[in-house]
Amino acid sequence: MKLPRSSHALLALSLVTACSEPAQGPPAEEVLLMRERAAAWFGEDRFEDARRELAPLVAGDDALAEDLLRAAQVEFAANQADAAGAFLDRATDGAGDDPTLPFLRGQLHREAGEIEAAITSLERAHELAPGCLATRLALGAAYDDWDRSEDAEVCYQAVVDAGIENAGSWYVSAVYRLGRLLIEDGRVDEGQRYTAMRQTLEAEGIPVPVESILRLGNFGRMLPPPPTGEAAPATSANLTWTASALPESAGGPLVNVWARDLDGDARPDLLAQTAEGLSAWQNDPSAGWTETVAYEGSPDVVATFDADNDEDLDLFVAEGEAGRFILQGDEGWAQSEALKLNLPGKVHAATALDYDHDGDLDVLCVGDFGARLYRNDGADEPESGGAFNDASEAASLPTEGTWRWCTKEDFDSDQDVDILIGGPGELLLASSLRAGDPRAHRA
Repeated sequence: MKLPRSSHALLALSLVTACSEPAQGPPAEEVLLMRERAAAWFGEDRFEDARRELAPLVAGDDALAEDLLRAAQVEFAANQADAAGAFLDRATDGAGDDPTLPFLRGQLHREAGEIEAAITSLERAHELAPGCLATRLALGAAYDDWDRSEDAEVCYQAVVDAGIENAGSWYVSAVYRLGRLLIEDGRVDEGQRYTAMRQTLEAEGIPVPVESILRLGNFGRMLPPPPTGEAAPATSANLTWTASALPESAGGPLVNVWARDLDGDARPDLLAQTAEGLSAWQNDPSAGWTETVAYEGSPDVVATFDADNDEDLDLFVAEGEAGRFILQGDEGWAQSEALKLNLPGKVHAATALDYDHDGDLDVLCVGDFGARLYRNDGADEPESGGAFNDASEAASLPTEGTWRWCTKEDFDSDQDVDILIGGPGELLLASSLRAGDPRAHRA
């Protein structure tokens, strides 16, 4: 849809700047405050106030590109296409590789019905910011407008593949758009799967974001300037960095490494995986880094959590069909045979969570066998019969299917832990009913 264009906002801004002092410009501290206030007004949709703050900064021919882009963001959000375009034209020479410029140009072209030009600009914005999912979504929408369905599908699928925990509202919109695209393309069964995923999200109170949010994306929204910090006093010594080599692991080259406070002393330690197993590198301020072997083997999945409630981190290691708990104690690391799990297959992902809200952590595993939830029933006292017991059926989780990832979060903001698992083309959100019984919605 082509938006009405008006130069009223540009005239208003010109009048404000014409009445201001044509001096050498405000001091740096005031410039920073102007930008911060403009961003605050923008966030409240008070665009006239944002214009007033930016007016002295964009008045002259020597205005900085970053301020001209801020002014363009204001006019774009206020649906003043001509004014936004004028600021973008002025910012072109100084914008460099700022993706804000091609993103806003692309959105303006698209709203004017100039789809080929929109695609060119949005492709440039994506090239400059390949990790921006909002820009990828906007590019997909432009491809969709131009009936380039295969390219649109690639863009939408990339956002969906990022997962809701990374893509947020962009994920929900991509699920909706991908389902619609596939149905329109005659691939009804595939499309209905994504439609069901969207309905699942909406049932949990996660709606498709409104068009105004999608329109602005990330680069159409004005953010406060980054903090500049304070310059070090002239008498301060120069800061230097000194390389500090870690001890070589006896297990050979690293396969993976995690920074964790393993011993609860508020200093980050390292957990390293090599071809031969897992090594814990303790960060001791007096002795330096000290290495101990925590596990010998080739784990498929490693998760760190306090399995026995003693205020340090233990390890859950899934290797093949064995799930092992490596407990950390005063004498180092020890495998608990009493807590060992017989898994139904290879684990693709695992996470610890207190699903039954009883104060200790349980373990969720997913793989080609579906999902398994192992409830912590007194694992801190295995000698008294404490164990991790399979509670998957009681938790109403699927014990079949292929699942590749899992995460936990309070998705519905009701102060309990929900579970989200995903696999090829499938999504399951299990919302906790606070009785150890998640309500599962499968798409």
